[in-house]
Amino acid sequence: MQMLVLFDLDGVIFCEDGYLLCAALATSKFMFDHRLTDRLYDEELIYPDRISCMQDARKICDVFLPNDVLQVLREKSINNNWDKAFACTLGLLTLSTLHEVRNGLTAHLASWLKDQVGSGQAFLQTLRDYAKRCNVSAKDIYETVKNDFQLYYLGDQGAVTDFLRRGIVDQETTLLPVETIDHILQSLTSHGIELGIGTGRPRAEALRPLERLGLLPYFSMDRIMTHDDVRQEEDRRGLPIGALAKPHPYVYQRAAITFAREKTIVVGDSTADALAANDAGFRFYGIGSVASFGDSASLATSINSDVEAFAYTLLCSVSDLQ
Repeated sequence: MQMLVLFDLDGVIFCEDGYLLCAALATSKFMFDHRLTDRLYDEELIYPDRISCMQDARKICDVFLPNDVLQVLREKSINNNWDKAFACTLGLLTLSTLHEVRNGLTAHLASWLKDQVGSGQAFLQTLRDYAKRCNVSAKDIYETVKNDFQLYYLGDQGAVTDFLRRGIVDQETTLLPVETIDHILQSLTSHGIELGIGTGRPRAEALRPLERLGLLPYFSMDRIMTHDDVRQEEDRRGLPIGALAKPHPYVYQRAAITFAREKTIVVGDSTADALAANDAGFRFYGIGSVASFGDSASLATSINSDVEAFAYTLLCSVSDLQ
């Protein structure tokens, strides 16, 4: 029977930097626009709507979405980068209203997020409940950072710099050289293996960079499942937003429909990917360190932080399973 390999995109094919930068920029903009930065930061910060290069964006990311905060969000199985921006924005907003924490702000934010109960959608609901108790509109915050995220990623024709007008989408980089990724995907398809995608990105944001790099033809269009497909199904079932998002297995299950579980492999880089693949009954191959997957590392068939070595392992494993 033919096999199916499903790929997440960020941290698997694309470097995660682009999406993380947009999450940090959206968080930063909210804090600036609500005049909250002076309460939390001593240093002079760049207003995100005036950045002109990737270096500026990375400086903002170092402040508003630092690694230790990002690690907590990963441990909480927060896969969607809009959700990361929402969590950080609400956390910073809460800290700014409670007390000034200029010293050790990152540690305070990471600790606050870690203390919130649950993971995945349960964690996000905890944040929404907390906001309600504080008389803060979680919905307004979420919609604001989501809309700003889209403008930073896809480009804003009304922006003041060429960098922001073009958007980060066309400046994304791949985890490996494009030629190497092309070779890997070609090797898989040449063995009769079907390829698909299960991503939290909206469809346009998934297809546009793949098409630009010439990688899209390797994937079966009916095996590409995105945020848009998840939202459509949530609406059809009358479910709340995010109910079927990773770590729920829907995106992988839907992409793999008609395929046997033992003939389906998921390649991902997060706890959410591992949990979703496991719940769907699929083999999971993780990119990253065992530590980065935490307790979910035990769910993986293989984990490797060396991406080229990982690709070789995947090719060998697929051949053995056929």
